[in-house]
Amino acid sequence: MIAVVQRLRLNYGCGSSLLAGIEAFKRRVGADRWTSIEVLSARSPEQYEEYIVTTRWTLTFEQFERFHIDWYGAILAALRPSDVIRYECSCYETVLKQDG
Repeated sequence: MIAVVQRLRLNYGCGSSLLAGIEAFKRRVGADRWTSIEVLSARSPEQYEEYIVTTRWTLTFEQFERFHIDWYGAILAALRPSDVIRYECSCYETVLKQDG
């Protein structure tokens, strides 16, 4: 399983474009590749919006390497370059351990 954590700082009022990009991606791809998409948001006093987008994927790391451009593109294509103040991304491969 792959977990991706994206941190974005956007200009105030751009969050709806980000959410629209995520929804368009979900409709286009379907739910068979990802298991969850979580979005946390907060408004900072400097008139920025902070977002943390966490996704979990039912792909191996090798499969995700071939697929990730669609996901990152869906996030960033919905925004103008001037809307994005900061973008960070971390990707983790997780292994579920079963006792017994």
